[in-house]
Amino acid sequence: MQTRQRLFAALAFLSMSTGVAAQSVVRDLEALSPATLAQDELKTLLPGATLTRILSNGTTQWWQNDADGTFSISSDNRGTTNRHSSAYGKWHLPGDGRYCVLIEWRHSPVEEWCRFVIRSTSGYFLTRSVNSPTERVFAIKISK
Repeated sequence: MQTRQRLFAALAFLSMSTGVAAQSVVRDLEALSPATLAQDELKTLLPGATLTRILSNGTTQWWQNDADGTFSISSDNRGTTNRHSSAYGKWHLPGDGRYCVLIEWRHSPVEEWCRFVIRSTSGYFLTRSVNSPTERVFAIKISK
């Protein structure tokens, strides 16, 4: 029951902080003036940026992109063990408008993904495809 309450609280926080439900898709962003960031915009925004995401299980993770393409990520593991953990990672921009991340977790499988970054009036979102209106989007806070 406690896990269910945490999940509900995290989903509620995510939807309140972004104005978009946690299980949103690309078409749900239409009212928020979405714009997929171009390569040049990513090159300006991402080096030195601090990124924060809340996973569907309530876990909060945060990291800062170093200019050399590395970062150290921290996780509160609120949705699982409740024990803080950290790992090293790498990020890059492959040139096709996506932001790519590799995280070498110590006690979990390696995480590797590439996502398009969408800016909206409600914040930033990541998605695998901007061409499919039913592709899921994930809220992420990006700040400098």
